[in-house]
Amino acid sequence: MRLKKGVRVGGVSPEISVAIMVVDSIYGTFSRELVITSMCEDTHSERSAHYRGDAFDCRTYYFNDDQKEQLVTNVERALGTDFIVILEEDHLHVQFSPKKP
Repeated sequence: MRLKKGVRVGGVSPEISVAIMVVDSIYGTFSRELVITSMCEDTHSERSAHYRGDAFDCRTYYFNDDQKEQLVTNVERALGTDFIVILEEDHLHVQFSPKKP
């Protein structure tokens, strides 16, 4: 795993720290390196979970379409319902969003 230059990790939630380890493991099953492209920095929407330390984005350009679908499925299964996993045009967005009881 590595961080894209300029990615800040300060303030990341414990849940996201664990999610990063899980996603890194899943990337490994595809023989791909997890590259985190955004965490708490950059320009996100005003109420973005990134600013709370509850989201990260990672590179996906080295996956084909079928692999991307499988990646999303695997990440969703591994992280469970307290996480939102969104395949964006150029990255995978993972967000901690616990469900209320």
